[in-house]
Amino acid sequence: MRLRLYGLSLDINARVVGFLEDGTGDAADVVVTLGELDPDGILPPVPPAEVWYTSPFRTATGVPVLRIRRLPSGHLWWRYSDGTEFLIDATGTRVHAIWPDPLTLEDTLVYLSAVSSDTSFVCAG
Repeated sequence: MRLRLYGLSLDINARVVGFLEDGTGDAADVVVTLGELDPDGILPPVPPAEVWYTSPFRTATGVPVLRIRRLPSGHLWWRYSDGTEFLIDATGTRVHAIWPDPLTLEDTLVYLSAVSSDTSFVCAG
């Protein structure tokens, strides 16, 4: 499905509602793959030391709501406290996402809006 979000054209491997469809026929700015996180095998078994961002907001147990790590490849690895994860490639043109049960695709799409906003910044910068 091709849609527009924050001025970006996204190719997404799921049918989603509530987003503006992109019928321009232009190439997608970002390819989004939901349900698969690390197709290239670049994630290390232990998170790398470089934390790029830690949310000031915490869960009831004190865990940051979001932690973003920059991998040696330049990819950004977003890890939410509920187990939802996104991997954005170094150029901001590919996004992969996974989420644990009992979360759903719809839950993950809420986060995708934030990720797409950041991807727009990565592409522009």
